[in-house]
Amino acid sequence: MQGMDIEIDFEVFKALTALRDDERDSYNDVLRRILKLGPAIRPSPPPLQATALPPAGYMAAGRYLPNGTELTAKYKGREFRACVTEGRIVSAGGKVFNSLSRAAKDITDTNVNGLRFWRARISKDGKSVLVSAMPQQSAG
Repeated sequence: MQGMDIEIDFEVFKALTALRDDERDSYNDVLRRILKLGPAIRPSPPPLQATALPPAGYMAAGRYLPNGTELTAKYKGREFRACVTEGRIVSAGGKVFNSLSRAAKDITDTNVNGLRFWRARISKDGKSVLVSAMPQQSAG
């Protein structure tokens, strides 16, 4: 049954978000784990062709960040840095994260939308943009 709306308050939303492993982990997946229902049965996706594989890097909500992308964020007057390495987010201190939001939470100690927290340098002239402002890439 898809498309069913369930009303929850903001605290429940934050708690569910904190339990997500990464951006690919849906709220349904989190609730299934909490309720001990096991993983959802999903139809098998069609086999990938070699040309359909994305280049090395990190994909966040349709925004592609190639390996080597420099990330910056300002929080409480300090600047924080990270980069995309082997498809993961690596902080300047060497911590490895599977999502932009987890990397942001490590800095802020609260749940943060990583797309709106991090800026990515996407041009050689040093200009950076919020990841959320980057164009989404279509699948296929």
